[in-house]
Amino acid sequence: MNLVAAKCPNCGAGLELDGKFEKALCQYCGSNIYVKEAVEKLKVDGIAGLGNLLKRAEQFSEDGKIDKAVEYYDKVLDLDAENYKAWWGKAYASFRSASFELEYRGETADYHIELRQANTFLDKAIKYGPKEETDEYQKTAERMMQEARETAERMKKGETEAAKFLDEEKRKEIEAERKLKKTKIIVLVLITTFVLAATTISGSMSFEMLIQIPIWYFIIIFIIKRKKR
Repeated sequence: MNLVAAKCPNCGAGLELDGKFEKALCQYCGSNIYVKEAVEKLKVDGIAGLGNLLKRAEQFSEDGKIDKAVEYYDKVLDLDAENYKAWWGKAYASFRSASFELEYRGETADYHIELRQANTFLDKAIKYGPKEETDEYQKTAERMMQEARETAERMKKGETEAAKFLDEEKRKEIEAERKLKKTKIIVLVLITTFVLAATTISGSMSFEMLIQIPIWYFIIIFIIKRKKR
């Protein structure tokens, strides 16, 4: 017995029919069907199903739903393991993930994993697809990774510039604090000198004169800080 996979043209049920016969009976709806027609029906419906799955996968990819796109590409490959468009779809998704990883995190372990997967999937697409299309796939992949490397370099340069700016701001802050401390000492010495001179002239040191030292000190320091702002 030479069993072949088929599909009933009337009820759509999946069948296994003996290819030696011209006609057969559908065990589900009881229809008399042509074996050749039932086999062709399975092929046509299978092609249409693959087309819909690929379209859905591409839609998910365009919407940025990468995991969902890969899920549908895998469904296509379950039906047709040599479907080069599905292999390219998986490669493109992995190249996108690798690009993102490189741009925002650098050459991490995840970046190298995604890149290896992307190249593996691309090799499968090249193996099963027509050269004119797979050449474009390769160019797209190279362009994606080049753009990612350039973006990573720009971001790294920006981070370096930002670090230099922060270092300069910190240096200025430390310098301003040092000058303020020096000013505080000078102010305290001047006020103390003034009070002592007044005491010498009056011949006595009263509590009211003594309390003037911290009062005038804080007043002057407050004015200096306000002016610096």
